[in-house]
Amino acid sequence: MYFLIGISLLFGCFYAVHFGASLCSAGVWRMTRGRSMAWSGRSRSNFLCGLKLMPLAIAATFVLAFVLPAFLVFEPSVPQENLSYKVTLIAIISAGGLLAAVGRIFASWWQTRRLIRSWMKNSSPIAVNGLELPAHRIKHAFPVLAVVGTFRPRVFVAEKVLAGLEASELEASVAHEAGHIASRDNLKRIAMRLCSDLLVVPFAKSLDREWSDATEAAADESVAHKGLAALDLASALVKIGKLVPEGNNYRLPAGAYLLEPADNSLAGRVEALVTMSERPSSPAAAASFPPAVLYAGAVLCVLAVFSLSINSTVLALVHNVTEKALAALQ
Repeated sequence: MYFLIGISLLFGCFYAVHFGASLCSAGVWRMTRGRSMAWSGRSRSNFLCGLKLMPLAIAATFVLAFVLPAFLVFEPSVPQENLSYKVTLIAIISAGGLLAAVGRIFASWWQTRRLIRSWMKNSSPIAVNGLELPAHRIKHAFPVLAVVGTFRPRVFVAEKVLAGLEASELEASVAHEAGHIASRDNLKRIAMRLCSDLLVVPFAKSLDREWSDATEAAADESVAHKGLAALDLASALVKIGKLVPEGNNYRLPAGAYLLEPADNSLAGRVEALVTMSERPSSPAAAASFPPAVLYAGAVLCVLAVFSLSINSTVLALVHNVTEKALAALQ
């Protein structure tokens, strides 16, 4: 009974805190969204990624640093309360949600692995100017130009893309994908997918779309920052957009694509690249969310959590609150 109550308490507190922090995260984004439009794409994408990962970090920290120690220190080995059906139901739902999230992540990984194997069987290696990663030519109905993989990324380019782009356009497109690699966007995508699957809420998909658009803007900006012509990338986007077949409902591996199926951001990206070519700027000149604020905030949070988690008065308070919550669910 002791361990069952402890596990139920941990799961229940985790999801309650996660939900509350997710609401706060959505509120912060609503207040800062307009102002963030003036930031660089990279700063905007990093800020959105932080907002998406913050609820998970807060929930895990609260449970591991406060709820678990408080339970181990103050809960008697023979609990005074019974494990009611309400508490049991909460624990089952919470554990089921966690297992389902892990299962969906595993299924996505497995599907991606199978599709990559299928692509590799009929691929041939190619050398692309300005790219040090392995690149492969593939035959595909969709105009694929993508970075696939997290720890061993590969670049895949469809034959129709190689045939349809000029050398300068292909170089600019590859530089765009290199921007995704440098920012580890595929790894961030997995982490954000895990956060979305843990707690299904209406605003989760909105943050994901905003982040995806911001990462594409950041990768587009990286092309100009590397001294390449933004107009070459804009021209490549237009040409690839024309190669997209009707009814493009294709199964593609998880990755960073120059242009995805049913992508509605093409016109906005081309317009931004044209503007960028007319008013070139350096990365330092772009408005950004100051990273020093994030670093200072993270350090202060770590120090605050550590000082509070070793305070017996704080742990006693946490235990008292959780005891009242369990009593209310009896």
